[in-house]
Amino acid sequence: MQKEMKKMKQKRRKNNNQEAGIVESKSTVIPAGTTLYYIIFGLAGKVVTGSSGIIFVEELINGLIGSPPGRDDVKSDALRASRQYTVESYGATQCWVPTTTALVGRTIHSQLKTSQTIVKKMKDLFDGGKCCLLRKALSILAYYNLHNYGGSDEATVMIIAGAWKALFYDIGFDMPSHNLAKGCPSRRTISRFEHNIATDCSMKVRQDIKDDGATKIGIVTDHGHRGGQDHFVILLCWSGRKKNGARTLKFFCPSIDRCGHTAQQAAEGVKKVTQRFLGSNTEIEVSSICGDSGGGGAVQNLHPKLIELTIMAEDSKQANCSLHGMNKSIENSSKNTMGDQGM
Repeated sequence: MQKEMKKMKQKRRKNNNQEAGIVESKSTVIPAGTTLYYIIFGLAGKVVTGSSGIIFVEELINGLIGSPPGRDDVKSDALRASRQYTVESYGATQCWVPTTTALVGRTIHSQLKTSQTIVKKMKDLFDGGKCCLLRKALSILAYYNLHNYGGSDEATVMIIAGAWKALFYDIGFDMPSHNLAKGCPSRRTISRFEHNIATDCSMKVRQDIKDDGATKIGIVTDHGHRGGQDHFVILLCWSGRKKNGARTLKFFCPSIDRCGHTAQQAAEGVKKVTQRFLGSNTEIEVSSICGDSGGGGAVQNLHPKLIELTIMAEDSKQANCSLHGMNKSIENSSKNTMGDQGM
């Protein structure tokens, strides 16, 4: 009978607590030494329970941590007193937070701060009334613009602006068109940085040749005509080393400018490029040349001219390019089988 009465009292108390919005803990006993965290009038506090299990209001007041720096005034007290709170969950833990705030973990908070910093930098990048890109960023644009060889600078500017416009639209970033226009590099800036990266590449390759201790350099030449433009490609080749010290062949293309189709004109072009690139360094010898045996500046005609111009020595070597020979042997059969377009 007593057990049944006890169950009825517990059930009645549970129903009363539910009606009052009180959630009972599984353990009705709070052990001594437990730290209680609370909020009174917008100020946080904590108190440790004693053995008696009784906490007085005076203890709660004394347990308050105190006002934030510079917010210990009547106005701040009124603001804290009027603040409303809501329960937020963080994993298995609950806590009270002001209704105008949200509870997030430190990792997510750091990610949000990083994202906000990136967005602010992006806005500042296009709010300066002119192109504010760093030298490295402008160099990257110039690197990729090399694939637009023969295209106009006006088209390059529009391509850059269009790429940014599409990116901003896709991510929902509001960027006025006039800000975007002012933030894009001008035609003069694009042209200037093309010269800058050419200078940087030349200086780096010169340093590589010096570090590799190269004393002999080979030349590869080839005439071309693409997109309505003549090209005379000059390629330098030398024996160098990888970062791990292993031997390897290194290549660099210092020029693709046109220079005529006769052997004499081609030789003059090679002389100008090699002297400008190698300078007065007499320790490096142009010891070999490779190229086509037909067309303008055929290698068997170009080699003697380079010897006459003292670019190459009498005992230097020449070699015909064999790549075309490998392709030409199956050209007719390939066209007859698959057509001019190939596979």
